[in-house]
Amino acid sequence: MVDESELLEFYESSCFSSFQSLWNLFYPYDKYQEAIDKFLFSVEYFVKTDKFMLVENNKRHVDFILPKEDIEKHISMFKKSFPDESSMKEKDGYWFYTDECPYMPVWFAEEFIEDLVEKWKDGRFYIWT
Repeated sequence: MVDESELLEFYESSCFSSFQSLWNLFYPYDKYQEAIDKFLFSVEYFVKTDKFMLVENNKRHVDFILPKEDIEKHISMFKKSFPDESSMKEKDGYWFYTDECPYMPVWFAEEFIEDLVEKWKDGRFYIWT
């Protein structure tokens, strides 16, 4: 589906951005269902490799970050929530910013970046999209 070098490119292209940026790497270049599969594969990979975590959409607090151990369950729920292609086109890809999208990424930064990251009591630097 996607190899590790492509995943690295995807990470570099979408790092610290919303899901919209990651999605734009796949669609409209791939068929819609293939784009969904690649997008979700990338999301799962980034969670498993600690690039970001999932949080319930519009809940910007560390207490709402979802456990990495449940990633398969959340990927399945994410896949079921995707609109059909015409609805996604109608929303011009901004579906990721609506309440219909169940999740948003919370990126991790290695260090403090002024006006971009928040340091939480766990010592990690979080970037909310």
